[in-house]
Amino acid sequence: MTESAARIRFAVVLSAALAIAMPAWAQCGLTPGQLRSASTVHSIGLEWDIGGDTDHDARGTVQYRVQGSAPWKAALPLIRVNYPGYNALAGSVMFLTPGTTYEVKLDLSDPDGGAASQTVVVTTRTEPTLPTGGRTLHVVPGSVGGDGSAGNPYQGFGNAWTNARAGDIVLLHAGSYGTVSGSGRPSGVANNHIVFKAAGDGAAVIEWIDLRYVNYIWLYGLTFTSTNAPMPAGAVDADDYTAVFACLLNAGYDTSYQNMTANVDGIVITHSSFNRYKHAIRGGPRASGWVVTDNTIVGNRTLGMTDTPSFDSEAVEIGGGSNHIIAYNSITHVADGISPGATFALGATNIDIYGNDIFDVTDDGIELDGAGANTRVWGNRIHNAGHNGFSFQPQSAAPWYILRNQVVNAAESLFKFRQWDHYVILNNTFVNWNFVLGYQSDGILAAMSRNNLFVAANGGPIWQQSSGGTKDWRTDLDYDGYDWTGGFAFNYAGNQLASLANLTSSTGQESHGIKISHATCFATFNVPGAPPLTTIPPQVMTLNANCPAVDAGVVLPNITDGYTGSAPDMGAYELGAPLPHYGPRLAPPTDLRVK
Repeated sequence: MTESAARIRFAVVLSAALAIAMPAWAQCGLTPGQLRSASTVHSIGLEWDIGGDTDHDARGTVQYRVQGSAPWKAALPLIRVNYPGYNALAGSVMFLTPGTTYEVKLDLSDPDGGAASQTVVVTTRTEPTLPTGGRTLHVVPGSVGGDGSAGNPYQGFGNAWTNARAGDIVLLHAGSYGTVSGSGRPSGVANNHIVFKAAGDGAAVIEWIDLRYVNYIWLYGLTFTSTNAPMPAGAVDADDYTAVFACLLNAGYDTSYQNMTANVDGIVITHSSFNRYKHAIRGGPRASGWVVTDNTIVGNRTLGMTDTPSFDSEAVEIGGGSNHIIAYNSITHVADGISPGATFALGATNIDIYGNDIFDVTDDGIELDGAGANTRVWGNRIHNAGHNGFSFQPQSAAPWYILRNQVVNAAESLFKFRQWDHYVILNNTFVNWNFVLGYQSDGILAAMSRNNLFVAANGGPIWQQSSGGTKDWRTDLDYDGYDWTGGFAFNYAGNQLASLANLTSSTGQESHGIKISHATCFATFNVPGAPPLTTIPPQVMTLNANCPAVDAGVVLPNITDGYTGSAPDMGAYELGAPLPHYGPRLAPPTDLRVK
């Protein structure tokens, strides 16, 4: 053995011996990896891969500012994520100004060793605007002919589409246009869509439109009405009627999507109506950057439906891909209101869902199944779900953000916990007729929870079920308000706990939690019966000034900015602040914080 080889061997043996002798904490430090960022109109998502940190005590702070301005503002810290194949700290900066360039400064540290700092520059997107440099073309129902002028419009949607190009606005005059396929038709380009817009002289009615072959198409102000016209090959069954689709399901209930042969990017669907469809809007695993806002969707499901029909229907099912915005839609009489991901199309990330009014649905209000890191759900109103308010089956990556939503009456549970990881729930008002959380209630132990109100309108408990799970490194519950009457309040690790004090002594959680009474706390609280057949009137459950939940919350940077009083309020609405807008807008709101 040479002298150099002997030295190397000695060094390896010494290192191994030192590692054995070192305490466990000294082997838990982090190693920073790749940092990724992405933006939507109002949010920036951040994912910083790491190695190590097996004890999950690494931390990541976030500061942000408009580029070149001062001072820095704090945002929520990054969330520690340790999912199979995904070891990271990730998080979001929210409620940002559209079309603005931000600097975001991130600092990682681990008590066991390892630190890193990076600053990224990210520009938020803008809501799509109609192109200005293209032609204005006209179309009326028909098949062939016309030149697209006002005096000699194209005959037929397909004919107009064949002759359109990026930047054109195609005005659809009143009438029925039947079924439309994008196969062989031109696409728009980023920031220069081909727009198909109702001309304003009556309803422009379409049966279905196939977008599987195109990008950057904008559907504006159109009327989709199902007459059960035959669907293309690949529909699930004879009644799988879908209005707008980039992909269809293979045969069998939710078996899988067809393979998409190409990406379908930048689809915009706004201010349109959808009537009597099983599925209104369906994307697919290669969809990216869809914007679905200000639509009215009324499906063909009936309250009280059971078995497969109650599950098999969606209003907006993007079905995979990333960077989507689904906002300010009115949705009713479908199974699931909004489904951004899919259990068989994992990896959908950086998605914003806000301002939607979802009511009288037969399955879940918002089915987050398959959605990934930095899925953000804020300022939605969900009333009367036939099964659950939100669904976790599975949470494919973390974190998810569920903020300032009002969710009232779900027949099974406000959260359906099937497979979950790590998520954030802040300033929500959660109301159920009897128990609040069923379906493995201990899924709540994976949350960072602050400033929420959990209300059992007719008894309780708050956490009904337990699969024996106990708190772990993800559990972070505090400053929440609870309302139940009689019996136990929390089922923790199979034990029925009668009070918040019992919960704190058993878990160390909710040391600042409070008990409230909905009878005296809410200025508006109209929950007349149990789901799923009780109609919950449209309302906002604001607080009375004398409610103990007022000023009882905790300051959350970038979330409770601008609160009134001595501290933020619990629940979805800050006392005295402007009320949020739900459903289609006449004009965009100026403040998205929906206090």
